[in-house]
Amino acid sequence: ERNILMEDAYPRLKDFSRTLGLEFQVVDMRWGVREEAQDDHMTSSLCVKEITKCVRSSAGPSFVALLGQKYGYRPFPAQIPSEEFQVIRQMLIDNQTDVTILDTWYREDCNQFPCGYRLQAISSILPNY
Repeated sequence: ERNILMEDAYPRLKDFSRTLGLEFQVVDMRWGVREEAQDDHMTSSLCVKEITKCVRSSAGPSFVALLGQKYGYRPFPAQIPSEEFQVIRQMLIDNQTDVTILDTWYREDCNQFPCGYRLQAISSILPNY
């Protein structure tokens, strides 16, 4: 699908945009995300920053989402406010669910305000990632 867009649809959109005195640019949110960003759970925030950049620089429609029926990557939140984390944790305990994995992957971070829990880098838990 991406190849067809790159080979056929995007060139046509570029040509059409030029007739209107506009420039068409493609930003694919899933191409070019570096491993360091994935390791530190920054993919979603990088995509949001790119959308914001598109909105700022656009003279017209700034963002088009092409969605399919494929289930994709669903990231865990990189940060959870302390109060919310404690509620989640207590609900798991009340349901007799082991919280070891939760406690391993999320660590309290009071270097932010308000304090919250931060998802640890993948390589800090799985060194060979």
